Amino acid sequence: MIRDQQPEDDAAVRQIVDDAFRGRPYSDGREPAILDALRAAGFRLVALTPDPGATPIDRVAAAARADGGRVALLFGAEGPGLSHETLAAADERAGIPMHGGVDSLNVGVAAGIAFWELGMGELPHHRG
Repeated sequence: MIRDQQPEDDAAVRQIVDDAFRGRPYSDGREPAILDALRAAGFRLVALTPDPGATPIDRVAAAARADGGRVALLFGAEGPGLSHETLAAADERAGIPMHGGVDSLNVGVAAGIAFWELGMGELPHHRG
């Protein structure tokens, strides 16, 4: 969901959450401008995707830690994922390697894994 201000009331929050759960992601048409602003602020735009050709998220995270780069992760709604336009606008596509016939993850789980990988360099006991 992309917003620049808090919803005015609980009904608006409920509607946005309901839309997200039903596969109708909130959009106000400003995504290209927001992505451009993130890039201008020095962020590398990384789109999470189940595409098997995507760079594994641990490699993306390691590269970001090595060069001190800033990363903005882009997540799509469960089911439809990111739009073709958002995928095309991303600087890189990242995926979470999966085994045993699993082909996708819940977006919340995928976000948790991606954030954990990106934060590994901040932990004193991170893997080398």
